[in-house]
Amino acid sequence: MCSVEYDGLTGHVEFNSKGQRTNYTLRILEKHRRGHREIGIWYSNNTLAMNSTSLDINVSETLANKTLVVTTILESPYVMRKGNYQEYQGNDQYEGFCVDMLRELADILKCSFRIKLVDDGLYGAPEPNGSWTGMVGELINRVEGTPLAHRCISKPGVSDSEWMFTLIIISSYTANLAAFLTVQRMEVPIESPDDLADQTNIEYGTIHGGSTMTFFMNSRYQTYQRMWNYMHSKQPSVFVKSTEEGIARVVNSKYAFLLESTMNEYYRKLNCNLTQIGGLLDTKGYGIGMPLGERGMERLK
Repeated sequence: MCSVEYDGLTGHVEFNSKGQRTNYTLRILEKHRRGHREIGIWYSNNTLAMNSTSLDINVSETLANKTLVVTTILESPYVMRKGNYQEYQGNDQYEGFCVDMLRELADILKCSFRIKLVDDGLYGAPEPNGSWTGMVGELINRVEGTPLAHRCISKPGVSDSEWMFTLIIISSYTANLAAFLTVQRMEVPIESPDDLADQTNIEYGTIHGGSTMTFFMNSRYQTYQRMWNYMHSKQPSVFVKSTEEGIARVVNSKYAFLLESTMNEYYRKLNCNLTQIGGLLDTKGYGIGMPLGERGMERLK
């Protein structure tokens, strides 16, 4: 075997006296919006030759004097309109955890941002044709709020251009998908999703177009499939357009709202008549969504 030497699909194939492959190279690829591109070569003698990489970009120069278009959605306590927001313009109309975070990021990266509320008011869910709704759809399609942004996107080398990324830290799309059941304190003993699925006295649902809905829609677990079939076919619809609508429905009727954990905790602290049942269904991390392959935005990750 040690005497074998040929060129194959993985390049030059040769072995040393110990049977270890030698005299070979590894191509280093970088994920790009249009696929992958080679940015360097690693040699088996531990030599590394880099051609180019986005990692050597001077981020301060890349983002300086540029405006990031931030697509987001109103959701307390992350992004909220101020009580007197009509007296303000632009970003000054908003407050909340994510707004504070954006200001800190802009200060660190020496750039500015413009908050744009998502047009359809949805977090984002896949459509049968492969497209996406909500913030995810706007991120994929690079929907900008003004003609200026569109012109600047087509000229990434021009100063003051507007780039777009989606603030989905507030979205249950990548949130800690606890899908807790938030219900009124009532006599019906419900302690788990199975208990909820086995009864008909209490309706239950999720935000329409969010990942909690998508989670149940795509689940292969029998209980969650039963719950999805119920929610999908129930009329009138058990899906709601916003967290506020879901909480109001819980308070005013026999309804269980499947909600991600941080929002569940927030609203339970505001209203002692709400309680949480069940445990984690799934876990995912928070993050900031950006267009695939967008150069110069690494530090936003």
